[in-house]
Amino acid sequence: MLARTTLGLAIAALAVAPPVAAASRAATTRVSYLAGGSVYLAAGRLDGLAEGDTLQAVGDGRLVAFLVVRFLSSHRAACDTLKAIAMPAVGDEVWYQARPVASTTTGSPEESPSLAADTTGMMVRADSSSAASGTAMAGPSGARSTARPGRRLRGRVGARYLLVDPGAGAGYSQPALDLRVDGANLGGVPLDFAVDVRSRRTFHGAPGIADDGEARVYRMSATYHDARGRRRVTLGRQVSPSLAAVSLFDGALIETSGERWSGGIFSGAQPDPLSWAVSGDIVQHGGFIGLRGRQGARRWSATTGGIASFDHGQVNRQFGFFSGSYLDPRLSLSLAEEIDLGTNWKRLIGEPALSLTSTFASARAQLTHTVSLNAGYDNRRSVRLYRDRLTPETEFDDRYRQGAWLGSALDLLGHVRLGADGRWSGGGTGGDYRSWSANADVSRLPWLQADLRWRSTRFDGNTARGWLHAAGLGVRPWGQTRVELNGGQRDSEDGLSLVRTRVKWEGADLDVGIAGHWYLLLSAERDHGDGSDAAQGYASLSWLF
Repeated sequence: MLARTTLGLAIAALAVAPPVAAASRAATTRVSYLAGGSVYLAAGRLDGLAEGDTLQAVGDGRLVAFLVVRFLSSHRAACDTLKAIAMPAVGDEVWYQARPVASTTTGSPEESPSLAADTTGMMVRADSSSAASGTAMAGPSGARSTARPGRRLRGRVGARYLLVDPGAGAGYSQPALDLRVDGANLGGVPLDFAVDVRSRRTFHGAPGIADDGEARVYRMSATYHDARGRRRVTLGRQVSPSLAAVSLFDGALIETSGERWSGGIFSGAQPDPLSWAVSGDIVQHGGFIGLRGRQGARRWSATTGGIASFDHGQVNRQFGFFSGSYLDPRLSLSLAEEIDLGTNWKRLIGEPALSLTSTFASARAQLTHTVSLNAGYDNRRSVRLYRDRLTPETEFDDRYRQGAWLGSALDLLGHVRLGADGRWSGGGTGGDYRSWSANADVSRLPWLQADLRWRSTRFDGNTARGWLHAAGLGVRPWGQTRVELNGGQRDSEDGLSLVRTRVKWEGADLDVGIAGHWYLLLSAERDHGDGSDAAQGYASLSWLF
């Protein structure tokens, strides 16, 4: 019923929607780079983007995230993840409404090193620290916006409040504060720094459970670089997007780059996994080298390297990694692979000398102007995803993540995308399974700038079978304000007991940008059904500077 209602609204909206104003046009770009929870695009101010614009990222033929543009150069954009069903990947398509570019604009001004540099194109997993906050992390150290010349500091100060009521008296409330600051070329010296500190206090509702609090440093680093940002030395707690599974470490990173290559070495230790305090238990050393090329609309990149990990001085893991991507208007390919070296103690317990331990591959082909095919394979053992909220839909997708998929999409009228895919999975907590999905996304409608999405999935596996339906309606009634209503239903039958269960959820979100410096997010959701009756609310207020 929910899916039929949403689809009906979409058709009605198309019927009454006036033509798109000539002052703007529908446009697309690609995700070129990921760092933490920030998404970097291969389009900028001269391509019709403006700070504060809301964009849509499409992955595997489905709408995966809403993005908001935070910092711009002439042909690059850095975006925060406004709403994430899943984290976008390098090569994913991004839809936006291009603004007219002044005819007096000629040439391309010199871009900032961080936004202009063609990075390795590696498909980077979202840093787990992003999941602790409803606001995405900023980009790499040294990022500057040419939209505000001379600006040395940027960041945010935020307050958040989470309330969870599972319906069984064991709920909790959690106020939190966070601070994010990035500085570039302070005092005229080529010295940048990055700070990301977050604290929270948890008040438990169940008797016998003590309240607790924590303050964590997710990033605190300083970078010294040359005038063009081609040679960099970074010290402190940092995130490196070029070092495969090493995403957060305390130590030193030395990088250098040219027009078509980049490379670096690092040495550092992983923070304590529970307290995030500095720890010397697990130490890692490694390096990487990357090449990239560009010919017209075609781009390619390749990065390879090796890492050695030691646990209390003993060999923990030694592995190499490779990532590559190819992008042109009709074809996009991405591959990320890790190859473990079997040390003596691993070979003694039967592991091979070399083993492929983490593979992620995806491909997209644009067959015609309206028809595209997508395929992929994922056998990564653990993946950290950016989530601003968990729902039965995201829980389902995470449970059956490993496997392969093949799908297609059809674009109509510049606003509608219809898609279908089949997925095969095995080895996860849900056992072997197959699923078939159909989805529809209606975006950028002039009627209140509305977005609609609908999805239906039939799944059949060793442990369960059934249906999942999800739908959402978002509108932008004025300015930088967005309102979304969403919900869904999951019907499943246990593979052994044949017991049937039904879970429903409804949610509402309000995102408001105020005067270009304040950002308010209000969110509420209720899950109910067989054996489930829970509610959660979330509020955050951030000041951007």
